[in-house]
Amino acid sequence: MTITKYTLSDTQLDEGGNAVAGATVSVQLCDKRGLVTDGYRTPITDHFTDGTVASIGEAATADSNGAWSVDIPTNLDGIKDRRYLVQVYHPTTNAELVHEIIQMPDRNVGLYEVADSTAVDPTPQTEAAKQADYAEEWAQNPEDTPVSTGAGGDGSTDRSSLHWSEKSREWAETPYNTDVPAGSPGDRSALHYQAAAKDWATTEADVPSASGGDGTLLGAKGYSLLAKDWAQKLGSAVAAGLYSAREWAIGSATRGTAGGGSSKDWATLKGQTVDDTEHAAAEYATGDLEGHGGSAKAWAQDASSPDGSTSKSSKGWSGVSEAWAEGTEPGGPGTKASKTWAAESEQSALDAEASTQRVDLLGALEFALDQVGQTGRESLRLGAADDALQTSIDGQAEDLYLVLAATEQALDLSGQTARQVNGGRVSLRGGSLADPALIIGTAKIYSSAADTLSIGIGDSEVARFTSAGLTVYGTVTEA
Repeated sequence: MTITKYTLSDTQLDEGGNAVAGATVSVQLCDKRGLVTDGYRTPITDHFTDGTVASIGEAATADSNGAWSVDIPTNLDGIKDRRYLVQVYHPTTNAELVHEIIQMPDRNVGLYEVADSTAVDPTPQTEAAKQADYAEEWAQNPEDTPVSTGAGGDGSTDRSSLHWSEKSREWAETPYNTDVPAGSPGDRSALHYQAAAKDWATTEADVPSASGGDGTLLGAKGYSLLAKDWAQKLGSAVAAGLYSAREWAIGSATRGTAGGGSSKDWATLKGQTVDDTEHAAAEYATGDLEGHGGSAKAWAQDASSPDGSTSKSSKGWSGVSEAWAEGTEPGGPGTKASKTWAAESEQSALDAEASTQRVDLLGALEFALDQVGQTGRESLRLGAADDALQTSIDGQAEDLYLVLAATEQALDLSGQTARQVNGGRVSLRGGSLADPALIIGTAKIYSSAADTLSIGIGDSEVARFTSAGLTVYGTVTEA
């Protein structure tokens, strides 16, 4: 089968009118929208009347003068209204220099003229049909295909609604961690950022680098769980050597280690160290350990040594003080307590005072008796006549009164001493001749009856004082 072809040709010039040598030319079969693929991105094909597939694309390269030519089949051998997309690219920058659609036959061929026009029977296109085609360009020109200048576009950057719809879909649906085709390297779609946002929200471990993580950052859920651990994890570290607030408050994981111990342990732990050296407040206050020097309670009341030495607690020293104050031989045989020494001192003072009283009383009695003896000797010497006898009796009576006066003087002296010693009063038992109340040498003073004071020498009573007077027993001998 012979396929009749027409030759498209042109000379490509730049803006300065210079030939663009080496420009590449592409002529592809397309639909009326300029799409070279269908909705499924399958290249558009055409068939001849005998079923042969028509050529879907031709290419050429401009010569040194910028001239190029491409042969394409005529429509006489194919389907009516065949269209071709003609594109010309700069040889070094690959910028698109030409982007046009030609139609043949029954349509104007557009920018290019078919070389063998005798085989073409173009018919004028109505204005309405043109505007419909132009509207179709603005609506359905394929992605990255500019709207032609004939349709009102700039032939370069103006794009159809379908183009922008495709770009929008790319920005919306390009898969995760994949560059958006319409963007620059690294640009990501809304779908990608939706997945990345989910990673930042729900990832418990490191957020993937594709979602913006750097290998050290957790998702919000991860940080939430980590914050929970820092707040209340008990019994183990949150990170290497680092523990939660709850562990430092009431835990025991750091007990016995350098720098360790929870607040609760430092307050209440007894019987062991909180860290590696020190003890808790409770141990220092009321504990039983001796190694740290003894607790306050032990130093207050322990019976044994609070620190395991010979030292005593306050209670122990109190007991020692009590023993030395009023105990019996507190320091061993021969030692005496303060109370014993005080009693003995008091007794010694009383004994000394009594001894002084006895001396004074004995002197008074001796003086009285001496006076009686002198009187008796004088009476014997003068002879015993009646007058002399009476004089003697009177003298003896007078001497006895002197004895009484001396006795009273002695008693008065005793009273003065008593007032000084015992609040002003001396109280003695009555006694008897055999067991007198007061002994001075061999002289005895006692109360032989109520309201009676007796004086005895040896085993005999020699004088008695009553309210009636003085009675003397025995012989009065002159010295």
